Amino acid sequence: MKLERKVITPYLTFLFVVVAISGMLMLFHIFDDYTKVVHELLGAVFVLFSIFHVILNWKSLKSHFKNKVFIISGIVILLFSTAFVLAGKLHPNHEQIVMEKLAEAPISESFSILKLDYDEVEKILNENDIVIGNSKTIKDIGLNNKKSVKDIIELIIE
Repeated sequence: MKLERKVITPYLTFLFVVVAISGMLMLFHIFDDYTKVVHELLGAVFVLFSIFHVILNWKSLKSHFKNKVFIISGIVILLFSTAFVLAGKLHPNHEQIVMEKLAEAPISESFSILKLDYDEVEKILNENDIVIGNSKTIKDIGLNNKKSVKDIIELIIE
């Protein structure tokens, strides 16, 4: 298949629009369950089409690399990206902390917090070939059944 601008450019344009809109929706936590999948998958396709765009326009793009503005913009974006990563590391992810605490708490307390009946949970897990057995925590259930804590919690709260 030959790469052509008349094909790549429209796809790249509309992919950019969808990825930009879904990114903004994610920023403001609007339709989170839907936008994450769209943003991630079409973001990957956007990267692919961007690579095609760079290949098609390589000759004209090379002249920009020598410009002072190009170098400065690259440094600015690198600094902002680094700052965002560092800020994310310094600011704890509360959802993850709660999930970890829930996973490490005694099963009876975890099920109580989630307002779940032990027998119902056991039935759901058994239907999915997961055994509680002697597990003391949700984390233990996951380890004993080679499943992630997230998988276990998703199964029992559906």
